[in-house]
Amino acid sequence: MAVTLITGGAGGIGVALARKLAQQGDLPVLADLDGSAARAAADAIDGADAVALDVTDPAACERAVQEVVARHGRIDGLACCAGILLDFLPPAEYPPEQFAKTLQVNLHGSFFTAQAAARAMIAGGGGGSVVLVSSGMSERVVSFADENATVLANPAYGASKAAVEHVTREL
Repeated sequence: MAVTLITGGAGGIGVALARKLAQQGDLPVLADLDGSAARAAADAIDGADAVALDVTDPAACERAVQEVVARHGRIDGLACCAGILLDFLPPAEYPPEQFAKTLQVNLHGSFFTAQAAARAMIAGGGGGSVVLVSSGMSERVVSFADENATVLANPAYGASKAAVEHVTREL
């Protein structure tokens, strides 16, 4: 039975993955910024566990991984499903804070959690698997015009997911 930490565990992709892992006899640990939502999602899946986790905080990522190891004796896998897709806006008016927040969650959160899990897997001597979730938007521009023919886009999301793919290769 593999123990797998799933960030974004209270969301659609995270919950679907947790269900699949539990069906195979593995132990999914759902992690989410909203710890009570992670717990509720885990309670609906036989054999699942949950932890609260802010993926944008490297120390919180380390604590969550260590909590998984303390509870279950090891960590065998990590699936980084936590991500945000904020507003589509005119690119020339895209707010810096929205760009930064997207990178913080999608890119930094994946990297910080992967680092913490990798350290625990190496220390445990058993290895493991790390999966960072990207998007087709990493390879193509998604934009559209609103009712006023203003072009709207989300440059932060595609950039963050392209960077996640690069980080995956580096890891």
